[in-house]
Amino acid sequence: MNKYLIKLYGLLIVAVAMVGCEEELVVDDVTNGTTRGAVLRTITPSSELLQEVSFDGSDAVFTVELEYQDGFQGDLLESVDYFVSFTDNTEDEGDAAGTGALVDTEVQLGTIAASEFTDGPFGLPRYTLNIDYSTILSALSVNTDQGPIFGGDVFTIRLSLNLTDGRVFSVDNAGSIITGGFFSSPFQYALRVVCPVENDDFFSGPYLLEETTGATDPFGGAYGPHYPPSQPIVIEANGTARTFDYTIYPDSFNFPQVGTIVLNCGKIEFTSDAAEGNALGCTGGANTIQDIHAEPRADYDLDLIDDDVIEFDVLGFGLDDGGCGTGSYGIRLRFTEQ
Repeated sequence: MNKYLIKLYGLLIVAVAMVGCEEELVVDDVTNGTTRGAVLRTITPSSELLQEVSFDGSDAVFTVELEYQDGFQGDLLESVDYFVSFTDNTEDEGDAAGTGALVDTEVQLGTIAASEFTDGPFGLPRYTLNIDYSTILSALSVNTDQGPIFGGDVFTIRLSLNLTDGRVFSVDNAGSIITGGFFSSPFQYALRVVCPVENDDFFSGPYLLEETTGATDPFGGAYGPHYPPSQPIVIEANGTARTFDYTIYPDSFNFPQVGTIVLNCGKIEFTSDAAEGNALGCTGGANTIQDIHAEPRADYDLDLIDDDVIEFDVLGFGLDDGGCGTGSYGIRLRFTEQ
């Protein structure tokens, strides 16, 4: 079967034949699912969403403004259930079992009735959801007096949209065209537990990004290297996060990506995804190519002094190979301060 690598800009899908015989235009009917279904758009900018809490306790409140859309002027809205779950990623350094926490168990926090939504500026129903961190801990039976919730652990807030005709939409049955890009309806949010990084000058500013593995390409050279051999970037600091814009497949697509590095209690965590409004994959946008940091996670200087050169390994297509069938593969990245 022929495979196709696809760029998605908003609702425009451009398909490019990868390997095989004749070229073919592949267009997914992405609008049908939104006119006959429904979405919960995230109105709150991602930069303002609470995405981190300190491992040693926090009075933080998770807040997100939601906008409901369907093809029937909001008449299909019945209610929204919201849940929380907890993943203990640091058993060796701070096992959450000692706190009594319900690990990998989802607990319902509440339900938002349709009547609680109010008209937004465009006549669409909106609701602002507020969840105290203390409410999350209580629901999951976390007693921080008995032990720490440590950096690297994750709380996940999930939404489930209930319609009057009995259908239910959530993260498990919404395609990437709905969860990201224009619709921005992810149905879930990760609340990462972190050790604070109080020096925004550390590992930020202009850097040279180099791929030192040797021009890896899972498509046998058809599209050139995944990463350019080198490219200048500017890293922006926000708490523990370091973000930067860059490109992949410079010889063919020159595709825009956003890299996110999290400095988390001495470990580096890395993910990379398409820039907003874009998608790159082999199935008409249903899946999106995503990279993720390989294990073990790389260390960084805890004194926040030495940031001249930072290197770590990533897994190309480590979260999703975009339906291309390649699987993941190793890449080594080097960041050199300029």
